[in-house]
Amino acid sequence: MTHPSPSLQEVNSFSPLPVKQKLSRRNILRNVAGLILMGSLALLYTACGPSGTSPTSKPSPTPVQTVDVNAALHGKTNPYPPYTSQLVLDDPLDHDNGQWPPSALPQACVYQNGKYVLTAWKDNGGDAVCPGGPQITGDFTFQVEITFVYQPFVHPTPNDDGAAGIAFGRTANGLDYFLILLNQQGKLTVNGVGHNTPSGEGQLAATEIAGFKNDQPILLAVVIQGHQASIYVNLVKELTVTIPTLGQGRISLQVDFGDYSYIPSAAFRNARLWI
Repeated sequence: MTHPSPSLQEVNSFSPLPVKQKLSRRNILRNVAGLILMGSLALLYTACGPSGTSPTSKPSPTPVQTVDVNAALHGKTNPYPPYTSQLVLDDPLDHDNGQWPPSALPQACVYQNGKYVLTAWKDNGGDAVCPGGPQITGDFTFQVEITFVYQPFVHPTPNDDGAAGIAFGRTANGLDYFLILLNQQGKLTVNGVGHNTPSGEGQLAATEIAGFKNDQPILLAVVIQGHQASIYVNLVKELTVTIPTLGQGRISLQVDFGDYSYIPSAAFRNARLWI
């Protein structure tokens, strides 16, 4: 049976797409696939590094051990591991029990509103140095809570730079072995004092305390092991320094005037000693 030949118009309506158009679409698909492959290779290179191994990363800072400040203030265990010792002094410093007596110098070391308040007077007596506690021989840990305060006639300013801290020495004024001070700007210093240091009185180490707030209580502590002193602020180790000479002595609490603050004051509470 003979079929009629299709007309030229019918042939054209069923003609395949032009070769050029087919290649164009094929190239588009090829380009898309290539881009996906290149992106995957780039991600693989970033993840593994040029040698195909994991890239070397910077070591993470050692996390600060979380310790309950309240437990450090009231617990019996030495809160500065790995140091272990016996609690021999636990004085809230809220009244005169004979451990930290008021000073003869007016207003230098007095009990006010349940706190032991030290005031330095640049023009009338100098720094406030208040010794107390038992005689210490050998290794020890001492901590005390400090809050900067103001006498009614002294007005706070952003430039205040008075300092408060801990001294240790064989004499009643505590100025033989070392002096640790934290000022109202957040600068922590360790000074060697007296003839026992290589150059006489001088700074042995210093640092700035991150996030320091001078209107908040500060837990200041020193751990002595041999000739090494580790200084902690709010249970975080901030400095480690070698003290040239150490011997039997006693702790003194201290407040120093600064370049700007002529009459700084600080309240001390919760003195604790482990030996």
